[in-house]
Amino acid sequence: MISAERKPNLHEAGGKATLGPPATAVELRQDHFAAVYAYVSRRIQPREDAEDVTQETFIAALREFGRVKGDPRLWLYGIARRKLADLHRKRSRKASTTPAPTPSAQSLAEARQVTEVLRTLVERLPTDQREAILLQHLEELSLAEIATVMGRSHKSVKGLLARAKETLRESGRSYFTDEED
Repeated sequence: MISAERKPNLHEAGGKATLGPPATAVELRQDHFAAVYAYVSRRIQPREDAEDVTQETFIAALREFGRVKGDPRLWLYGIARRKLADLHRKRSRKASTTPAPTPSAQSLAEARQVTEVLRTLVERLPTDQREAILLQHLEELSLAEIATVMGRSHKSVKGLLARAKETLRESGRSYFTDEED
């Protein structure tokens, strides 16, 4: 855990302050640990797995520290995204032998039910569409930032988001139609 908050490493560029690359790997971790952990923990449970993936992200970042270009936070999100994919692949191999428990929708409060329905609808999206939606709405990244994290063009990300939103609208219609009438 980060013991002291640090301000981002700012430098002067053409008369205005801009976010610069961290001078050391320690600064990289101090500046971005909380954001990377939040990114990971929104995508995976339990907490211990989120902590492990976050740690693996920073270990991988340390190995490639000299290659940081642009916004280090986006670079770290890209590493975390690949680490999450590795864990999901590992889990899916194990899941073929162990069925995952499903919570009872009847035991949840109405607000909890809506949250679970939305979570389920998002989880059913194709991987790239799901990731783009989560980056946009949970991490509050711009299209350009999402494109950087995902290694795609701006136009490709726009298309992913449009398809994801349409799929969510269509698949969610049966769950939420009664509430709108």
